[in-house]
Amino acid sequence: MEEIKISKILLVFRNVLVAAVGPTFLVLISIFLFFTMSEGLLRLIYPSWNEYGTRFFTQILQPEHGNMLIGIAGFEGYFSQNNGDFRTHLRINQAGLRNNTPIGAADNSIWIVGDSMAFGWGVDRDKIYTARLKLYSKQPTYNVAAPGGNLCSYQGLLSRMPSGIKPKAVVLGLLIENDVIKYDCRLRAKQQENTGNIVNDNNFSTSKGWLTNNSAVYNLITNSLKRIPYINAALVKFRVSKDSHGYLQFCEKRDIEICVSTTVNEIKYLRNMLPKHTPFVVLVA
Repeated sequence: MEEIKISKILLVFRNVLVAAVGPTFLVLISIFLFFTMSEGLLRLIYPSWNEYGTRFFTQILQPEHGNMLIGIAGFEGYFSQNNGDFRTHLRINQAGLRNNTPIGAADNSIWIVGDSMAFGWGVDRDKIYTARLKLYSKQPTYNVAAPGGNLCSYQGLLSRMPSGIKPKAVVLGLLIENDVIKYDCRLRAKQQENTGNIVNDNNFSTSKGWLTNNSAVYNLITNSLKRIPYINAALVKFRVSKDSHGYLQFCEKRDIEICVSTTVNEIKYLRNMLPKHTPFVVLVA
């Protein structure tokens, strides 16, 4: 008798569970199918959907210099800001640098070293200051830059240049907002080599990056929202989105002296990586 009661209770429980899970399962399947079909359709009618991701560069661990970004060898395509600020063509050579010529052309050229400003973030190749310097000086120039870096990664960029290739001169681009910070590049490199490549521990930011690089639906939605000023302002205010003109890193006011001191030391270290008597200038922006 007791066994019959238990069986009835289990049967009722099963029926309730099926009644609850069944519709939920159908809803989930419907949502999945809707987004899958939308994704496929958008990729056909919106071929520029993948212009908004950072698919043109990657992070590497450069021996003795730590983590840094470098261009994807052989990449050619467009890169667009998802708030509509710019759409620019990028060509990355086999050395991972933004030049139309192979690395051999860097020999006896003026090297422009730096991060996004030197790289030409959002600017066509003929308008970046590597190209403008060549136009005005009538001297060959070469772009040795990658976005999102600092003096440690600029040193890493120089270390990647083939030993038989020498610069005629070097222009180092230094951004006051992002490059004047507390440095110890050798210690940083050692720590990163011991732990391997740094993984972004901000899961939300990582998820957004993955969606930007892989989802046409996500890009259509975010691009539409970011082009409505008051919605974009709200997204920035609540830190769902970053200010397009925000600092990547900066020095606190109380640390100004040590920031300046260590920055100068790293500039000296970078200069000493170059052949002796190489003309060298720092462009401060």
